[in-house]
Amino acid sequence: MSVLPLLGLLGAAPGLTPAVSPPAEAGLTLRSAAERMVTAGHLVQRVRVISQAQHQAAGLASRRFAPSLGFALLSRQASEPVYGPQFSYLQPNLTVITQTTRAELGLRGRLPLGTEYGLGVHSDVIYSNGYVPLSPLYVFTADTWLEQPLLRFLGPTANSLPIVVEQLDDERASEAVQLEIDLGLRRVAALYWSLVQALAILEVRQKAIGITQRFVELTEKLIRGGKLSPAANLPPRSDLATRQAEEVAARVQVESARQALLAAIASDPDELADLQPAEAQRSDLSLTAPEVAVKSAFERRSEVKVASARQRLARAQADLSHELQRWDLKLYVRGSVSGISGQNRCVDGYLSNGLTPCAVPAEYAGTALTGVMNVASGRAYLGEVGLKVDLPLGNADAYAQAAKALGAQRAEDELYQQVRVNVALEARRAALLLGLARERLTQTEAAQAVSEQSQDSVQRRFELGAATAIDVQRAQDQQIISALQHAIALAEFNAAWWELEWAKGTIASQLGVLLDAAERGPAAQPAESPESRAR
Repeated sequence: MSVLPLLGLLGAAPGLTPAVSPPAEAGLTLRSAAERMVTAGHLVQRVRVISQAQHQAAGLASRRFAPSLGFALLSRQASEPVYGPQFSYLQPNLTVITQTTRAELGLRGRLPLGTEYGLGVHSDVIYSNGYVPLSPLYVFTADTWLEQPLLRFLGPTANSLPIVVEQLDDERASEAVQLEIDLGLRRVAALYWSLVQALAILEVRQKAIGITQRFVELTEKLIRGGKLSPAANLPPRSDLATRQAEEVAARVQVESARQALLAAIASDPDELADLQPAEAQRSDLSLTAPEVAVKSAFERRSEVKVASARQRLARAQADLSHELQRWDLKLYVRGSVSGISGQNRCVDGYLSNGLTPCAVPAEYAGTALTGVMNVASGRAYLGEVGLKVDLPLGNADAYAQAAKALGAQRAEDELYQQVRVNVALEARRAALLLGLARERLTQTEAAQAVSEQSQDSVQRRFELGAATAIDVQRAQDQQIISALQHAIALAEFNAAWWELEWAKGTIASQLGVLLDAAERGPAAQPAESPESRAR
C-alpha cells in the first residue's frame, strides 16, 4: 500500500520522519475535495433547490403591482313571471324563460398606494325560446372600478410589506445554502486531516518495522559472532511481530478514514479509491488573537447571517399580520357605459299594460355590431360612489396569526442573541486551541529530535556491548512514540487551523468556494490556501 508522500514533518531528524516530496499529480487536495462536496453533496443540493425556488418567488413578488388578465364565460337561465301575459299576483299564469350568455374580459391589479382597480368589458346576449319567444338582445359594456383603502395598507411602505417578506425569505434561503456549504467544508476538512493523520501513523508504523527488522538482523549477526547468547534474539523478534500487528491496525484505520472522506464528498468510492491526500501540511501557520476571531465571526459567520435574516423576516411578518388586524374604510368608485342592440324585443301582447313599448327603439335596432358602436354613445351608463367599512371583529384567524407572528418574532430575537453568543465562544475556543496545538507541535518536534539522538546512542553502545537489547528496545519504543506524537500533533495543528477558519467564517473564501461560484458549480476562483499566503 502506498503511503502519504507529503507529511511535512519539518525540521525533524532522519529515522522515523518521512521525507518531504512534491505533491502527487493524482492526489486529492483539500480544495478539490471541497469542490466535490459542494457540487455533489446531497445536503447542499437540497438547500440549493429550496433557495432557488424562494429566489424565484421573491422575483415574482416584486411584480405584485403588475395587472393580471381574467376571462370568464357564464350562462344563466331565469324564469320571469312578472312579464307574462295577463299577469296578476293572484293568477301568475304563463311566464317568460330567458337565457343569458355572458363573456367577460378584463384587467385587475393593485397600485403601490393600495388602490385596487379593475378594467374590463363584458357582453350579454339575452333571448327566450319558450312560450313567449323573444329575439336576442345584445348588451356590450365597458366598465372600470377602484377601491382605495383609507386606513389599512395606506402608503407604499405598508403595501410593499409582502414584497419585503419574500425578499427577506430569499436572503435567508441564500444564507442557508452558504451555511450548509460551510458546515460541509468543516466536515470535509476534519475528515481530510484525519486521513492525513492516519497515513502519517501508517508511515511511522512501516518505518518502525524496518528499524526493528534491522535490529533483529544485527542481533542475529552478534549471535553468530558469539557476542550474544541465542536467547537474545527473542525480544527483538517479539517486537517485530508487535510492530507488524500495529502496521495492520494502522492500515485498517487509513481505509476507514478514506471511506469516511469519500462518503462526505459524495463521490464514487471506486473512482477515488486509490487517491491520496496531496495537501502539504504546514507547521508555520500564524495564530489569531481570540478577539480578532470573534470580530470576524460576527461579520462573516453564516449562522449569524441566517439568524439575522430570520429575525428581520419575523419582524416583517409581524408587521404584516398587525396590518391585517386594523379596521379599514374603503372608498369605492365604479363607472360603466353600455351599448344595446336588437330587433323586436317582444311579441304583440307581451306587455299588456300598453305603456311599455314592445319594440326596440330605432337608435338601438340592429345586430351585435350596432351594440358595439352604441357603447361610445354613452346613452346607457352607470355610476357608483360609496364607502365600505371592514371591521375585523371576531376574526379569530387574523388574531391567531398575529399572535403567532409576534411570538415568532420574539423567539427569533432570542435565537439571534444566542447564535451570537455561540459563535463568539466557538471562535474564541478555536483560537485558543490553535495556540495549544502550536505549543504541542513545538514540544513534539523537540522530543522527537531527542529520542532519535538517544536511540542512535543506545544502538552504538549495544554494538559495543555496553548496552543490552532491552535498552535498545526501550529507545526504539520511545523513538516510535515521539514520532507518532509528532505526526499526530502536526495533523491536528493543520486541522485546528482550518477549524479556526470555519469559526471565523472564512473557510469558504480560503478554499475558493463562494456562494456565487457554488450556485454555478465547481469553484472557479483561485483559492487563497495556506500554501499560497504568507502567514
